[in-house]
Amino acid sequence: MLSTSHQKQANPKNKSSHIDLAFRKYSSSRSFLTKLEFKCAFIFLTGMKSSKQDIKAIADYISSAQGKQTAEFIVEYPEFEKIMGLYMEQIGNNQGQSSVDEVWKQLNRGKTCQTMNIKEFSEVYDRVMPQIFDREVALEVFQELDADKDGKITFKDFKDAMQFEL
Repeated sequence: MLSTSHQKQANPKNKSSHIDLAFRKYSSSRSFLTKLEFKCAFIFLTGMKSSKQDIKAIADYISSAQGKQTAEFIVEYPEFEKIMGLYMEQIGNNQGQSSVDEVWKQLNRGKTCQTMNIKEFSEVYDRVMPQIFDREVALEVFQELDADKDGKITFKDFKDAMQFEL
């Protein structure tokens, strides 16, 4: 299910704990991640697939940080924490308030309303994901987004969900 934290704003301490969680989840109790494990952890943290350029830049960074060239892509925890911390900070800086505003407007079909009820949300959910629309799932997502449980998703609820902690 959707795992959002409406009451908390993203902060460096929480970001670090999510990075730690991702590392532990994909490292199989080892002190490093392989290339595939790194890609999985990257997706887990960012919701995006890493590009070939990202992987090459990271491999180059790791080689220079370790002071040696290796054929194998191995990321140890300190490098992973630093790389992902910087990457997530960059994402946060590039996706500001205007992005959240724009998505909210798109969901509301350009209307300036500040709330969305379950019926409106279900219509949006169906429009955005028609092949996988399921009323029960839409209701569950709506209830997760509705932080104050008043039967409406406000822009604040939506904004807080967009700043969710993975």
